[in-house]
Parts: sequence; C-alpha cells; structure tokens
Amino acid sequence: MKMKRILLTLTALCGLSLGLQAQSQDTNKVQKVTVNIDTTIGNTRVQVIGDATVIEDGTDMLVNPSYQNEKLITSLEQLLTDMGLNLNDKNKASLDSLATILNIPPSVGEAISNPAIQDLITQNNTTKGKKKKHYGFGARSDIDFYWAFNNWGDKQYNGLLGTEGASAINTSFSSYQLAWNYAIVMVPHWQLKVGLGYESDIYKFQQPEVHLLSTGFALPTDPAIGLTAYNASATKLVTRYVTLPVTIAYRSRDWGRRFTCAVAAIPGLTLSGKHSGMKYQLDNNNKRVESVSQYMNPFKCDLRLEVGLRKRALFVQVPLMPVFDDVIAEKYYPIKLGFKF
Repeated sequence: MKMKRILLTLTALCGLSLGLQAQSQDTNKVQKVTVNIDTTIGNTRVQVIGDATVIEDGTDMLVNPSYQNEKLITSLEQLLTDMGLNLNDKNKASLDSLATILNIPPSVGEAISNPAIQDLITQNNTTKGKKKKHYGFGARSDIDFYWAFNNWGDKQYNGLLGTEGASAINTSFSSYQLAWNYAIVMVPHWQLKVGLGYESDIYKFQQPEVHLLSTGFALPTDPAIGLTAYNASATKLVTRYVTLPVTIAYRSRDWGRRFTCAVAAIPGLTLSGKHSGMKYQLDNNNKRVESVSQYMNPFKCDLRLEVGLRKRALFVQVPLMPVFDDVIAEKYYPIKLGFKF
C-alpha cells in the first residue's frame, strides 16, 4: 500500500508536469505555486521542493484537463527539469534509482483529479497568499508617536465640550504619547500587539490662576475659599503616565499604499514627581509647582481608535476612568484627538 501511494504521488507529479508544458504560452492565466513533496521509498527519503507554474481556471488553480499528451517521462530528473526545480548533487544521486518508477505513461486526466495535486495547488499557492510567512523581530516591533489636542468634560463622551468655571481649560495641542509595540500574533492582515509607553498630558486653564483642593478647582478670588493668590499669569496641570497598550490592528495587502485600522486598550499607572502637578507662571519668569498626587487617580484606562495609511494615522482616544480619585467630587474625563507619526 505504501508503494502504491508513492507511485500515485509521482504519477500525479508527472501529470502536473505535462499540463505545465502544454500551457506555457498562456500568459494571461499563468500563476506560480510552491511544490513541497516529502515522502519515503524504502529507506530513501525523497524531497521535491521548488516553484512550478499552473493555470488559473476561474477561482481554482488547475492543470488544464484538455491536454492529453501521453509523452513518456523516463527519469525523475527530466520531470524535475520540466518543472523548473533545482536539486543539489546529493539529492540527484539518491533520485537516480527511481527512474524506472517513472516508466509508466501517466494519465493526465487522472493526475488532475488526484487529491495530492489538488492539495499541492490549493495549499501552496503563493499568489493567493496562502503560504505561511515568517515575521522576524524587526517586522513585529514598531515605535509610535501620538500628538493630540485635548480637553475634558464631566462625562466620558463629552470631553470636547469642556467645562465651566475654575475647571475650564483651553483645547490645546499639548498631549503626546510614545510607545514601543511588539506583535505577539502577526499574519498578513492582522496583528495583536502589546507595548510599553509613556504619556504626558498638559491641561491649560482659561483662568490665569487656579488651585486644586479636595472640593475641586477654585479661584483665589473666591472669598469663600480664602486662598492666598500667587499673582500667576498662567496655570496648567501636568499629568504623566506609564502605559501598557494592547492593540488589535488591521492592514491591507497593498504594501505601497497600505490602509490601516486599529483599536487599542490603554491601561496605565500615574507618575508623580517634580515634573507633574499644578504649575504656575509667576512674574519675572519664576515658576511654582504644587503636587497633586493625593488627588490623582493612580490608574488610568483609555480606548483608542485610529485609521490611516502606512505609518500615519488619525486617532481619537476616550477615557474609561476620570483623572482624579474619588476624593474630588467632580469628575473630569479627558479626550484626545490627533495624529500618529
């Protein structure tokens, strides 16, 4: 039974070769496939690996069944030559003893319907992208830079509307993110990426001097608060995070003008230090910084949608959690709209 299966496989290869010769002039339908046959005859392992040409008929890759030439192929080397395959000397020496097996006139019609030929064509057709591609570290990793306009609102979906009173900020181009990503799953169209990133957000208040208290934002001119004014000319809140983005990305097969679309969940941890907090611009270019770490939410989680071409994209990022912890009754949800470079 084993020898019969081997004979059928080699006979099918013969039929494929004949069909290939018959259609060598049909340039409008010619397609390339990869041949990879690995079998054993006795104690000899036979491998046939290389590229062959077949004819496209509709949506299936077939050898043209109308060609019925009964040409006798007298050696495996001739078959491999006809198929355009290259073998090293060691393989050629081991294959010489198989020439007599090929002294059987092949029936092209039977060879076409042989399951081995059908599997060979459908599974190894490189023109239809079915050959598994290996992606190295460089192809799987990338560095993304995001720059965006930002503002906040009292709900997750109305950040661009802003707020009123002491908490009102200007919509400004003052949010940026830098992330390194690695695709743990990668196929021609899809990627599942995990990353490590850094995010900095600057919120510029409309009022020249604003203070953050446990009751929320307040102006020094409010007599009920009793704050001592710094006489600041500008106030901004700076927040910084370390993030762990998880991204599902799609890309088209057109590598020249590649369309991309991605959705990411971005959890993160708040960083508190001398470069974050409430920053005041005072007279004579002096500055004052007040820590707000006691009010900050220690965690964050955003959702981001981006659409673009190649490495450039537009994105919108919305929050699932407010900026400040529950110690502040008012909730502020930032939103970002910008560009990926």
